[in-house]
This record gives sequence, structure tokens and C-alpha cells, in this order.
Amino acid sequence: KLILLRLKDRKEKEKLKQINQLRLQLFTDISHDFRTPLTLLIGPLEKMIQENIGDDYIKHQHEIMLKNAKMLLELINQILDFRKSDEGKLSLQASKGNIVAFTEEVKKSFDALAEKKSINYKLNASQPAIDVWFDEAKLKNVLFNLLSNAFKFSNDHSSLTINISTTAKKINARLINYVKITITN
Repeated sequence: KLILLRLKDRKEKEKLKQINQLRLQLFTDISHDFRTPLTLLIGPLEKMIQENIGDDYIKHQHEIMLKNAKMLLELINQILDFRKSDEGKLSLQASKGNIVAFTEEVKKSFDALAEKKSINYKLNASQPAIDVWFDEAKLKNVLFNLLSNAFKFSNDHSSLTINISTTAKKINARLINYVKITITN
């Protein structure tokens, strides 16, 4: 009886693994299907911005549309990266950059939402430029998710602040410097 139970458990685990692989394949296929038309939207938007088409309002709307289309493309790429990470093929692509300027660019993606909800939305940094090593795509995803949730749970006419500061911690007699990013509402 015990051997039969173990065989049954093993078969159930294998079946669950197969189902999981099928789900991952479905997400991968859907992601590829979304990527092509999204890329076809980005091209004309970039051309309209480059050719300075429309009045200031239209130009601003084109810039917002392009930024959001690129964010959707990044999200689709993250779904594809998830598949790679599941297969152990994903690695960090860190480079040195100014995390304050980078965070300011991510912040701008939510400026229109802040205006719509009448939220006092700002970024405070302890220094105007903080150069650190980070993976832009991964950090953008983290910040985007945190800000999306912060806006979702913030009332209209409230405030939301991104704070960036540096801190140090002593580990094994070595002083290690860190960047701390907090989002408060």
C-alpha cells in the first residue's frame, strides 16, 4: 500500500509539473503575441515625437503614450524573463548610474495619475546625484510595482513621496554604503 501511495504522489507531482510548464508556455506565447503589435505602436509614436507633430498638448500626450507603451513592452519582456529565470537562464544586467535621475524618470510615468487624483506627488533625495550599480530593468519593475500599489491605496487629495537616501552599515569590520528608497503616503 505504501509503495502505491508513493507512486501516486510521484505521478501527481509530475502531472502538476507538466501543468505548470504548459502555463508557462501559454504566458510565453501570449507575451510574444502582444510584443509585435506593441512594437508596431511604438514606431509611429516615436516618429510623431521626432517630427514634432501637433500642438504642445498633443506632443505631451504622444510622450505619455510612448512612455506607457514602452512600459508595457518592458512588462511583456519581464514575463519572458520569468520563463528564463524558471529555467535558470536569467542574470542581472547591472551598470553604474545615477539612481536619483533614474528614479525621477520612473516617477514621471505617474505624474498624470497624481494630477488626476490630486495627489501631492514628489521625490526627495538626500543628494542630487547618487551613483550606484543597479539593474535598470529590474529596478524599474520594482519601483513601478511599488508606485502602482502606492497610488492604488492612496486617497484622492493626499500625498505620496519617494525618498532616496544613503546609509552605511558595518559588516565584518567593513563599512558598507547602501541606498535606501522609501515610498510613503
